[in-house]
Amino acid sequence: MTARPPGPGWLPTRQDRADLGKQTTGLLRALGPDSTAVARALGAAGVTGEPTDARQCALAVYLRAVMEGDHRVNSVRVFHDRVVVGTPGRIRRHRVNVALPPAVRAFVAGFDARRFPALVRGPAQPRPVRPAPAAAGPGTPQSSAAGGPLR
Repeated sequence: MTARPPGPGWLPTRQDRADLGKQTTGLLRALGPDSTAVARALGAAGVTGEPTDARQCALAVYLRAVMEGDHRVNSVRVFHDRVVVGTPGRIRRHRVNVALPPAVRAFVAGFDARRFPALVRGPAQPRPVRPAPAAAGPGTPQSSAAGGPLR
């Protein structure tokens, strides 16, 4: 952590961003050696999230909670191969990109594919698609069993 408190107009230095990257890498590696261990660690922390949402996935929710008190952090987004930590300042160079370790990368792919339903916020399964009626042929409008159009 940076020792000096931020004041008005404070921007992180290159060293602040380098330190933040190292600390974020440490947090990610500490989650476990494989995707199942990562899921267990996030579950033990009480984390849930939304698959395929860079800001609301389980890993982003966890990292935001852990980094909440760090004045260098404005935002956290998780992509399939990296975490992007936003720091004060509006330009791209104030973002810290951290590569995901293989175990965490595998977890993110599995979470987005809903392989860890206990960590999914809300319904764990997508809404089922209604099958088309058997009588509908080529060029015939499809309708639901109730007589209305499928949406």
